[in-house]
Amino acid sequence: MSYDKVVLRQQSLKILTTIIFMEFEIGGPVKKSFVDREKEIKLIKRGIDNNNYAIIGVRRTGKTSLILRVMDDLDEKLIPVYLDVSFVAPLNEINFLKTFMAEVMEAYSKRSGEKHIALKFHKFLEGSKEFLVDLLKSTHISIRDTVEVWFKNEEEKNLTPLIKSAFELPEKLGKEKGVKFLVIFDEFTRLLELRDGEFIWALRSYIHRSESTHYIISSSSVSAMRHILEGRESPFFGTLMKINLKGLSESGFEELIGKLDKSLDEDAKEYLKRITGCYPLYLQAFCYLIELDERERIEKRDVSELTEDVFRILTPHFECFFNEIKGFKRDVLIKIAVKDLKTAEALAKELDKPNNYINSYLRRLEEEGFIERKKIGIYDFADPFFKAWIKKNAIL
Repeated sequence: MSYDKVVLRQQSLKILTTIIFMEFEIGGPVKKSFVDREKEIKLIKRGIDNNNYAIIGVRRTGKTSLILRVMDDLDEKLIPVYLDVSFVAPLNEINFLKTFMAEVMEAYSKRSGEKHIALKFHKFLEGSKEFLVDLLKSTHISIRDTVEVWFKNEEEKNLTPLIKSAFELPEKLGKEKGVKFLVIFDEFTRLLELRDGEFIWALRSYIHRSESTHYIISSSSVSAMRHILEGRESPFFGTLMKINLKGLSESGFEELIGKLDKSLDEDAKEYLKRITGCYPLYLQAFCYLIELDERERIEKRDVSELTEDVFRILTPHFECFFNEIKGFKRDVLIKIAVKDLKTAEALAKELDKPNNYINSYLRRLEEEGFIERKKIGIYDFADPFFKAWIKKNAIL
């Protein structure tokens, strides 16, 4: 490898935000090098007129990338509204509803060309009353009704009419203008942090009975999503079609590798599949670094040597993720990674705890998407690259 390319690689290791090199993207949603997920895209597009969806998958599996691709491919009469709940700050019921309505108006104005309405509506929600009279004269009945309700109820924080008016805004606007909305709530499980326990039930009610608006919810918190979707006491039990995302398919892997301007031998490909679990983020990072290599033919040894570099690029991501795992749960994960212990019996002996105690933690880790049951009594990481990172960095 030339000196210039060595320097370029060293510089790349310092970049912790989105990296784009040729076809490959690291650190954010993938657009240019998006591959695979044809089955999921078809499922959503064919059923979106009649169904609402929940996309489940741990970080690194490409949920947001899938959502953005679906949004790009929508029918012209279906207006996409994207809201990442984790960006609502401070997160409370009023701020969430305001952000939701602002995104609805922004999306509608882009499609209709009526940008002035979105601007006035946004200024009104910020507290500027100079646009109140103007909006009350709007030809949009839905906007007039919404503004009037918020003007009368926001100060008293009377949530019932505010929730109703906010979630009826896209419904009324859609029927009024002959369009439909597709609303995407990314990191939806953050709403479980809200103090008002009835709020999530109210959301479910409007999502379930909407006609001109359809919804996709998504989150990286696998256990929280499972609770929302599968808990019999949850408001969303049995109401959403589930889409579970894992690694890329065989054809998706080949499509992504095919974007390289060089060839990989079969051993190199097999190593990549095994070490990454075909998780899109890891494959993008490896491909990004492979493109820096001046050789036309890449062997397994060459790819293996890049593993340390990929670890360095993604360490901030892994540290953030790993730091969320607390207490004895972390101890169990470290033992599985470092000592390759895969049964409750082996872990119980190593950690000096009863089998039943270990089994309870294995169930929790499985629910949260960290590990998966390979067969009866045998557990291992769902994400082999995360396992390899822990093995290298964990302190026993």
